[in-house]
Amino acid sequence: MPDQTPPPPLGLYLGQTRHVRHVPFEQSFAYRLFLIDIDIDRLGEAARTTPLFSVDAPNLFSFRRRDHGTRRDEPLRPWAEDMFAKAGIDLQ
Repeated sequence: MPDQTPPPPLGLYLGQTRHVRHVPFEQSFAYRLFLIDIDIDRLGEAARTTPLFSVDAPNLFSFRRRDHGTRRDEPLRPWAEDMFAKAGIDLQ
């Protein structure tokens, strides 16, 4: 039987991006980046994951609902589903 444990509501991923240009001369750079993976259906849980992260409140790391989606006080799920549908992605 496959594991049915849901993924955590909040994840932090460390990575690096690189860029190389060969014309008109060779130039390259790389820098570190941090990605936050947040389950928009479990924002309350995500906020309780660590004291360093908050939803709609100041903190070292925070997620503000009004910075995403329609930028109004509306749930993010319908907006996200609409964006996927417009891109031709079936979530079912």
